[in-house]
Amino acid sequence: TEKNEKEERLTENLVDKTIVLVVEDNPDVREYIKDALTELYHVEEAANGEQGLRKAEKYIPDLIISDIMMPKMDGYEMTKQIKKDEKTSHIPVILLTAKSDKASKMEGLGLGADDYLIKPFDTAELLIRIKNLIDTRKFLQDKFSRENFVSHKVEKPKFSQIDEVFMGRI
Repeated sequence: TEKNEKEERLTENLVDKTIVLVVEDNPDVREYIKDALTELYHVEEAANGEQGLRKAEKYIPDLIISDIMMPKMDGYEMTKQIKKDEKTSHIPVILLTAKSDKASKMEGLGLGADDYLIKPFDTAELLIRIKNLIDTRKFLQDKFSRENFVSHKVEKPKFSQIDEVFMGRI
């Protein structure tokens, strides 16, 4: 049927599209970010850190953008949980906050956040930071997933006759 074909095409497009998870409790800000990203990325949304964590585990997004101050679970705790889980630890996280003090920034980066933007932020800057983080991760994935990287043979060390006798005694 026509409905099944549309769903199939949507699923195929998702496979090719980079997934960005936006975790933000303010619906207006969440919608603003989503509108800025929708042309380039498939955007998933969450209204708090708990939802964000569940969606990160479900979708394994290519990047997460999260507010810090949220109900149920804040962005710091969500980042901490994401970075300690083997399944999600590789996902880059950009924290957004109104807090511009150095201590807040250092706390977020110390928990494993990959970037930190202060609200109000410039959309063009956010898009560039997203692209750079995603491109870097994809480059590393490609580089370290190649077979020839793993297939290096380690030669057995060669010992002198004296070393051979010594090793034999050991």
